[in-house]
Amino acid sequence: MNLVRYLVIKCTERELSKARLVKMLYLIDWKGAVDYQRQFTPLHWQYNHYGPYVPSVIQEIVNDPSMTLVARKTEHGSMGEYVHADHETLLRELREHTPDLLPLPLRDVADFVVATTQELSFNDFIKLVYSTYPVCKSQKYSYLDLEALAQDYRLTEKSL
Repeated sequence: MNLVRYLVIKCTERELSKARLVKMLYLIDWKGAVDYQRQFTPLHWQYNHYGPYVPSVIQEIVNDPSMTLVARKTEHGSMGEYVHADHETLLRELREHTPDLLPLPLRDVADFVVATTQELSFNDFIKLVYSTYPVCKSQKYSYLDLEALAQDYRLTEKSL
């Protein structure tokens, strides 16, 4: 998925954990659903015990020869997985294929999510994700229909 590669390149301020990457994709899909009435990815989001999650994203990384997952201790001392990439290869591909790599509305939303979240600590980042309407309004272990939830969110916003 080109969006995963794009995020790996754009997130240079800190190491990109697997959890942060997945939740950034969620935020991009949620903003797309709210602002454009559609998700940008074909992902089927589940609300698991750690928030919005899609296991297929990890498979994308594993299958991409320019990226790997590396296990190491997090800033809190627990083990976590981080995305390591051949940035030179990814940058070259981005330069060769942009703007076709990501359509403009998606690129704008991805850039917005990166800019909004890159300075946040992991705890603050997770608080942001958990404060989103789909997480607040859905049951754990349920499917998150972001487009339907965005429609409900827009109706709720209008009535306030």
